Order: sequence, then C-alpha cells, then structure tokens
Amino acid sequence: MTGQPVVGVAAPRTVRRNPSRSAAVMLGTSFAVALLSLWNVVVTSRGLGVSGRGQVAFLMTVGTLTSNMATIGVQEANANVAGQAPHRTAALAGNSVVLATFFGGLASLLLLGLVALSPALGGHAPRWLLWLVLACMPGLVLHVYLQQLALAHYKFGVINSAALLTPLLNASVNTVLALRGTLSVSAAVCTWLLGQLLATALYAVVVGRSLGGFGRPDAALARSSLAFGAKAHVGRTLSWGSYRMDQWVVGVVGGDRMLGLYNVAVAWSEALFLLPQVLQTVLRPDLVRAGRTGAQRQTILAMRFGVLLTIPTALLVVVFAPFLCVTLLDGEFQGAVLPLRLLTIGSVGVVAIKVYGAALLAQGRPMLDTVAVAPALVVMLALDLLLVPVLGVVGAAVASSTSYLVGGGIAVILGLKVLGGRAGELMPRPADVRALFRMVRQWRPTASATAP
Repeated sequence: MTGQPVVGVAAPRTVRRNPSRSAAVMLGTSFAVALLSLWNVVVTSRGLGVSGRGQVAFLMTVGTLTSNMATIGVQEANANVAGQAPHRTAALAGNSVVLATFFGGLASLLLLGLVALSPALGGHAPRWLLWLVLACMPGLVLHVYLQQLALAHYKFGVINSAALLTPLLNASVNTVLALRGTLSVSAAVCTWLLGQLLATALYAVVVGRSLGGFGRPDAALARSSLAFGAKAHVGRTLSWGSYRMDQWVVGVVGGDRMLGLYNVAVAWSEALFLLPQVLQTVLRPDLVRAGRTGAQRQTILAMRFGVLLTIPTALLVVVFAPFLCVTLLDGEFQGAVLPLRLLTIGSVGVVAIKVYGAALLAQGRPMLDTVAVAPALVVMLALDLLLVPVLGVVGAAVASSTSYLVGGGIAVILGLKVLGGRAGELMPRPADVRALFRMVRQWRPTASATAP
C-alpha cells in the first residue's frame, strides 16, 4: 500500500524520535491522563452516586465503542501508508474526512434502528443524551483517523496534547460543577463530548499546517485503505469489544447501579493498561518500517519490559483496592473492591495483546490479530451472559480477566510464529532490571534524527 508520488505535492518532513525518550514522555502523559481521568471518576461518583456514574459510563461506552466500530479499520491503513509513503498523507487526510462522515453517520443510523427495535440496548440514561452522542459520531471517527496520521509522522507531542484535552476538561468542569452542587449526568456527558471534538480539531490543525493539509479525496487510495482496513477492522473491533462490551452488557443486564460499581473497578484497573498502550503507540511507526528480524527484537524487548513493570503495579492495585474504591469514593462503592482485584489478574494478557497486536498489524498481518482477539471476545461475552446474572460485577470481572489471558496467550503464539523467537525470551531477566534503572538514570530529553 505504498503507491506512487503525487506530482506537485511535497512530502511532509518526518522526524524519528528517540524511542526510549518517546516512551518515557508518553508514559508520563498517560500517567497524567490517568490521574485526571480517575479524579473525574471520583468527582462524578461522589457527585452523581452509583446510578448516575453508571449512566455516564454507559453513554461514554456507547460513544467510544460505536465510533471505533465505525472506523472500518481505515486508521490502520492511514498509519501504514503514511509511514511508508509520506507523500500520500494529504490524500489520506482528505479521504478521512469523507469516510468519517459516511461511516460515522451510518453507524449512528444503525444504532438508532437497533434501539428502536430493542429499547433496552439504549440503557436508562435520558434518550436525548444518547441522540447527542450519536450525532457527534463522525467527529469521533475522524479523531481516530487523524490520530494515526499524526502517529505515522512521529507527532507524539500532538498525540500527548490531544490525549490530555478531554480528561483535563472533564476534571476541571466537573469539579467546578460538583463544588457548586450543579453536576448532572447531562453536564458530564456533554463535557466529555466537547473534549473529544476539541481533540479532533487539534489533529485537524496539525494535519493542515504540518502534514500537507487535506488533499483531494482519492478513490483508488480509499478502496485500498478499506481493503486493508477491513482485514484489520475485525480484530480491532473485537479488541475494543473485549475492553468495552462488558460494560454495555453489565448496563443492559444489571442496570445503572451494577454498571456504576463495575465501571469504577474498570477505571482503576485500566491504570495497568497505560504501559502496554504506550508501548503499542511508540513502537507502531518503527515496526511499520522494520524488517522481520528488527520487529522480532523490538517486540520481545517490549514484552519483557511490559511484564516487568506490570506485575508489581498490579500487586499494588490489589493491596490498595479498598482505599481506591471506598476511602476515596464512598462506602457505597465497597462492591467494587473484589472486582478490581480480579481485573488485575488479566493485566499481563493485555500487555501481550497490545504489543503483539501492534507488531502483527505493522507487519501487514491484520487477520492474525483478529485470530488472537476473536476467541477472547467470545469467551468474555459467554462468561458475561453466564456469570453476571448470578455473580453480578464479580462475574463480569472474572469474565474480563479470563478473556484478557486467553487473548494474550493466543497473541504470543501467533506473534512468535510470524516474527520468530522463543517463549522463554519473553520472560524478564535480571539484566532487564539493570537496563531499566540505567535507562532512567541516563535518559536525557535529546536526540532525534531524520527518518529514512
């Protein structure tokens, strides 16, 4: 999917950042995002109660999951094509606007029809808020498309800024409203939507000023993007489903109160997903350009560092779960403690899904990523339907952790088969600990080179 240069269109200058520095800065940003997001969870949970928090979580889940399903994988083609052929970035950006409008609008219409046929799928929040979320769908889809164009050109600073926008706005506005006693479900949801759309606007400005602008849509390029994207889309959709569909199921089956408890547990447990998400984002542009041997080496090292840092963090979350759910929130959230502890069990599986999923996509094997995450989603949905009616939020946590471990195991098997290497190489070793401390001591905010 490289294509030929377009006469008269200058390729945007791509600067390759020092990977360890990029990972450190992005991890710091992700930590800040997590703190702001968790503060927002605290504020909305205390201000709206369990049921109110459940309604906010449900609508955010609908918006996030539906927009990612509506992308049809075009963002994955954007990342690969712009990384391999920077001169096509403007055409990709123009196509992104057209495709986001079409697929975002289509997804909204389809969900409207499903809710009309089965009102329970729309949850218990005010219907006008659901309609508002769906009306913003094209903007949410475009956000995903443009983010990958920025990533292909190593625009990590822009990605960090955009990532901070929504949680910063949420935390600020919701805190002020809570102090004034006027916080409501509608205010929290509208603030979240505004933050998402502002982030989309930021990406649009960067594309317009630094990446060649929004070129004339290219039908042939759109067809090739959709052909590649459709293969990657199944896996990405299933992956997002394994992280978000459980909350939709809990909201429909158990109602707002049960979802409020489960969402708090999920929010705290997702702090463990920060590192694998950073590794996936930072490695992606390099893995697109790397050969099989280089991709194998980078992926194995990323897995070792991911596991090395995730396990002790998970143990800390287990120990401090009562403080996180009860002390910081309220005794009303006591029911979130055990689910949070259970969710930490699947964190190592998430590392494998993220790291090897990025490697398989970057190396042009999107269908194998699908093979890894499809069984995980099936396991999660089956266990959710079986356990949630009986065990409530505890059953949902067991289902999610089990699915993460299943998906991670399959991702490792497929990744080793495609890229090479042995399972034993993925285990952290004493040298990794020394290397990690050395990296922290010697890291300097310098070093960048022009990418080939």
